[in-house]
Amino acid sequence: MDGREFFEKWNEQQDSHDAPIVIMRTGVCDDAVHKQAMKAGASLVRQKTSDLHQCIARARKVFAP
Repeated sequence: MDGREFFEKWNEQQDSHDAPIVIMRTGVCDDAVHKQAMKAGASLVRQKTSDLHQCIARARKVFAP
């Protein structure tokens, strides 16, 4: 089971009203993987090789009210 499969199964058990913010990191740079993760409920999907500072900046936007 990969991370996306784990997240999909885990997300099925969560209450949608209290769903946590989930930031997924993937080694696959593919639009299909990104779309699948977002459809599964990820708040943000970033490639593992992406710049850490850029990843933090995007995460801050996700957490901003």
